Amino acid sequence: MINFRLQFAHRKASQWLVQWDGFRAFPERSTLFPTAEFGFKTSRIDSQEQTCAIVMLMQPTVSNDMGIAIKTNLLLLAILCLLGTSSFAASNPFDDATAAYERGDYVQAMKLFRQLAAQGHQWAQRRLGAMYAEGKGVPQDYQEAVKWYRLAAAEGNVPAQYSLGLAYEKGQGVPQDYQEAVKWYRIAAARDDEWAQTRLGAIYAEGKGVPQDYQEAVKWYRLAAAQGYAPAQSSLGLAYEKGQGVPQNYQEAVKWYRLAAAQGNQFAQINLGVMYTNGTGVRQDYVRAHMWFTLAAAAVSGDSGDTATKNRDEIAPKMTAEQIATAQEMARRCQESKFKNCD
Repeated sequence: MINFRLQFAHRKASQWLVQWDGFRAFPERSTLFPTAEFGFKTSRIDSQEQTCAIVMLMQPTVSNDMGIAIKTNLLLLAILCLLGTSSFAASNPFDDATAAYERGDYVQAMKLFRQLAAQGHQWAQRRLGAMYAEGKGVPQDYQEAVKWYRLAAAEGNVPAQYSLGLAYEKGQGVPQDYQEAVKWYRIAAARDDEWAQTRLGAIYAEGKGVPQDYQEAVKWYRLAAAQGYAPAQSSLGLAYEKGQGVPQNYQEAVKWYRLAAAQGNQFAQINLGVMYTNGTGVRQDYVRAHMWFTLAAAAVSGDSGDTATKNRDEIAPKMTAEQIATAQEMARRCQESKFKNCD
């Protein structure tokens, strides 16, 4: 007997995940498709991902010809699996709605999302809420956005739970209520939503609806930062720089600023530039400071962009023409490499 597992997973939004596990085949009964005993299970998922996997563990006593036959037929199954997921994907209404949104056809996207949302599709409900909040395909309507967020959040949709928390924090579509915001952020944060974890940290740092607690803020920043979320990494860097909730540690601040800056976070880029300017936590280096200020200024407008430009202009007179040229070249190389080559 050959013992192996055959797994087929179709992970597309609003489709079904089908998995066969514990597949048992008896090759002595057939040389083409062995008699099989197996069980399968289905579960509903909402993901944009699709996978197919076939894993076979063959006993060494199986003949080579039979092994080749089994492998050949599993390969055919794998091909059919991939073709099947592709055909599913092509006819998936949620994907059609998403594609319409991404190409800027917001009216069509709204129509398709609304149809799915009316059927209880939690991801469509969440997207519908976001479109009302953004005013895309419809007049901006925060109350309608909250209506759809609430429906999706009640179904356990984590992004909707975060969005509902944000609505309460900002008072958009509902009366501003920091305690209610904390409630929804905490629900989403408990399910490892890095956006909710970061906002929860900010609320504790600012004392909105809760007693100000920098240690609690750092706890949530750290959880989100560990997931690679740049805003949380930047906030954690600031906590170390200021000594808020953790002992002041400039080297640790630079570490977190650098991680966030390498993901294009402009606030971290500005703060990292300041650290290089002052020689705080790192050796003073106007060239690298100039580079980070240049990158931040190019990426943002408004007050943050003005701050980056002002900081760069303040250190420029302290630099030689050659140093400025080097900094500009470093900024260009860093930007072109998507922050992979910034040293």
